[in-house]
Amino acid sequence: MPQPSDDRFSRRDFVKGAAAFTATAVSAAQNVLAHSRARAGAQTPQHSAEQVPKRPLGNTGVQVSAIGVGGYHLGSTRDQQEANDLVAMALDAGITFFDNAWDYHDGVSEERLGNALRGKRDQAFVMTKVCTHGRGKDVAMQMLEQSLRRL
Repeated sequence: MPQPSDDRFSRRDFVKGAAAFTATAVSAAQNVLAHSRARAGAQTPQHSAEQVPKRPLGNTGVQVSAIGVGGYHLGSTRDQQEANDLVAMALDAGITFFDNAWDYHDGVSEERLGNALRGKRDQAFVMTKVCTHGRGKDVAMQMLEQSLRRL
């Protein structure tokens, strides 16, 4: 039977990571809720939650937030204003990573993210992806160009 190596991910590592993630998510949610209440004119708690921590993105040297906003949800918002508010609240909470895809809501998610980041683009790291379903690099490049125009 093979012996476990020292570099394996242990159950203890998982539990520590899960606890750290949960604490970060709760902190981010508190920031978003407080910001939302402030925009609505409600009382805001007097404590200030910490910003979402940053982590290196692979070997790029770029630091991004430990959690991100999935672009699919931006296409599910009622309108552009709601998407703008969601992105603004995320940025205020320290979330800098935004994930999107060409397929999300037929491009609406990318359009909404692009509009929401107008004037704030330097605060965000934006990722998008395409899935050509085997149709080749020419199709992938066309899809990428469309994504870049929307974003």
